[in-house]
Amino acid sequence: MKKILSTLLALSLILVLLASCSNQALPDKFDEEKVKTLAENTIALFNNSEYDKIRDELTREDLKAALTVDVLNDAKAQIMPNAGAFVEFSGSSIVGQKDKDGNDYVVAVIAAKYENQKVTYTISFDENMKLIGFFLK
Repeated sequence: MKKILSTLLALSLILVLLASCSNQALPDKFDEEKVKTLAENTIALFNNSEYDKIRDELTREDLKAALTVDVLNDAKAQIMPNAGAFVEFSGSSIVGQKDKDGNDYVVAVIAAKYENQKVTYTISFDENMKLIGFFLK
């Protein structure tokens, strides 16, 4: 139980930085198709347990310490231990947000179908398309 809480806490820390109150239209600086593609590629890396690539290549520098290989591995083990093989993406929603300082970021909510369950990913990127939030349920 303690391990579950620590994993959820670590993933939640990333989302706390966002501190947004409302959804808004996608700002012009973001391309919806590029956001969707990057989010799906991030999920593919996650599915293949390529956690180092997620952290080292995609994650914003100040968040790398929170998004460790252990955190990602624990999240996968707890949320989808028997999910089976990835089948397809079954839906997506891309929205713009503002953080507490007024900076734009984008949130991609991606539904993914696996052999034995569905998983919803909420993945956020800053203006530089760096990962600032990764949550799954």
